[in-house]
Amino acid sequence: MIGALRIRLLAMTLVPLVPLLVVAFVNARQTREASLDQARGDVRALARLAGGWVDQRVDSTTERLRSLTPPADAAGCARALRVELRRGGGARGLLVAGPDGRLRCAAGVPAGSVAGTAWFRALRPGRRGAVGVDARGGRPRLVVAVPRPGGGAVAAVLDLRVFDRLGASAGLPRQASLVLLARGGVLLARHPALPGTLGRSVSGTPLGRAARTGARDADVAGLDGVRRIYGFDRPAAGALVVATGLPRADLTAPADRALRRTLIVLGLVALLAVGLVFLLADLLVARPLRGAVADREAETERSGDERRRLLSELVAAEDAERQRIAEDIHDDSIQALAALLLRLEMLEAKLTDDGLRGRMAEARESARAAVTRLRHLMFQLNPPALETSGLAVALTQYVEEVGRVWGPEASLRSELDGELAGQPRALAYRIAIEAVNNAAKHAQAGHIDVTLASQDGGVRVRVQDDGRGFDTATASPRPGHMGLRTMRERAEAAGGWWRLESEPGRGTTVEFFVPG
Repeated sequence: MIGALRIRLLAMTLVPLVPLLVVAFVNARQTREASLDQARGDVRALARLAGGWVDQRVDSTTERLRSLTPPADAAGCARALRVELRRGGGARGLLVAGPDGRLRCAAGVPAGSVAGTAWFRALRPGRRGAVGVDARGGRPRLVVAVPRPGGGAVAAVLDLRVFDRLGASAGLPRQASLVLLARGGVLLARHPALPGTLGRSVSGTPLGRAARTGARDADVAGLDGVRRIYGFDRPAAGALVVATGLPRADLTAPADRALRRTLIVLGLVALLAVGLVFLLADLLVARPLRGAVADREAETERSGDERRRLLSELVAAEDAERQRIAEDIHDDSIQALAALLLRLEMLEAKLTDDGLRGRMAEARESARAAVTRLRHLMFQLNPPALETSGLAVALTQYVEEVGRVWGPEASLRSELDGELAGQPRALAYRIAIEAVNNAAKHAQAGHIDVTLASQDGGVRVRVQDDGRGFDTATASPRPGHMGLRTMRERAEAAGGWWRLESEPGRGTTVEFFVPG
């Protein structure tokens, strides 16, 4: 009889979990596909931005070459090219070739004939210019050339190290890549650098084959073997291919983590259900009813345990959610702002009006400040030092960050003689940063002092500021004090205490204790 009752109760408890499992898998798949669709749009936009930058470099170099008129004699021609090269402009070398392809003069490029190069053969009278690869000297280099009246060419070898700096300034995430290929599949530049690959043909690699198809994006392995979502752009009238890639694993990681968390929670619920089934079966069949006094004592004890368990689960769930939000900010919002910064920089470079350039610079600095605020929010949501270095180090880093972002002078003094366990430590940290936030954002404080001390196996925290203070009897309706009740309830639910002292014009002191 007991066995049958247990089976029926177990079935009634576990069957409702099956639809939840199905919903979790469907949601995870939809989230993964949405992340990949968003990534495709992002990499295509980044590729267009990088391609536009390359077109801008090619166009500016073409105009510079068209205005260059070196002297007819070889010595004067060489001097003129060296002077022009020292003026900068992104060129590593300049050359003047006659109608037969032989160099009349050069600066920063190897001697010899360019008659056999594709870019020289592509030049025709009346044509604006040509872009190609010069393989003379061993390592292929990107060349921009314009025809000369009467035949021949004036050409510039571009400095592709600027392309590397473009990749660094774009703020790409870890393992993202920015690649520049010639039409034939020769690798001209890559960010980050991959030793031993520049100048080699990558047409046989998955990335090279995808670039040849003319597709706007592709999900392929990169030159380093890491699978990425790549976006493509073809600047310089199709003579070059720009590819930007974001790691596929990083893009699908949030959905995978969400699925794992859901499965873990459902597994814990199932285990709890099994335990409850056996407990209920024993209570209903095998045990007599308890007396009123015994029931009341047991209920009180269970309530305390349940309260502590719920608090522990709440802290753990909040930490998990904060970590997820911090990761989303890093992988989505900050990267979107980084792309915006790159676009603003390119637009600013194209503007000629000083007033417009000034306003564009202000917009760029506003976007950069937004990135700084988001990084501060990430630090607040998920402090890595809390687990690795302990409460004192994590709070020290946080108050220093508050001082940098919000302005008040903040300091921390630690008198701890030990470290708390995970959940009490996380709870003490959250209550402390809430008190620091109130002081920095709402109290108009000039100084914030935080003190940590060991007490009765736990930790006592004191947060004191010299701000405007407030009347504690009317704290609830005032902006910035909605967290006071939450701080008190969290500390008391953990078996500790929380106190507040404040007067208008005399600052505020928050002090609390969390047991170990």
